[in-house]
Amino acid sequence: MEVFVSHINDNWRLYSLFVFLLSCLALFWLSKYFATKTELADHKDALDAHKVAFDAHKLEHYKLRDTVKTIDSHLAHLPDAKESQALREELALTRGRLEGVDTLLKQILNNQNMLFENELRGSNMGKNNGN
Repeated sequence: MEVFVSHINDNWRLYSLFVFLLSCLALFWLSKYFATKTELADHKDALDAHKVAFDAHKLEHYKLRDTVKTIDSHLAHLPDAKESQALREELALTRGRLEGVDTLLKQILNNQNMLFENELRGSNMGKNNGN
């Protein structure tokens, strides 16, 4: 053990230089792969800004999701193609019936007008005969 201690005492400059170089190499490696405080603070600020933007985007996403759900709920109550076709057929049938009723109503209106005209002629004749 004395030999070892005497060897270190004799060559302490060489060993201190070796430890110094290893320390410099370790500091270089640490500075290369680890961030400084300013880099860390800049990164934190960038993350905070990104989080605010992400929260705004998330809120917009939730609003869009609610709008899509509302539209889907409205679409669920709309008729499908078969129901729509049945409604078209029903409307065509109703239109045909209304056109048939329309001609009957025109005939009734024409008969009514003729009756009014006859009534007016009869009352005018009665006034002319009475005078």
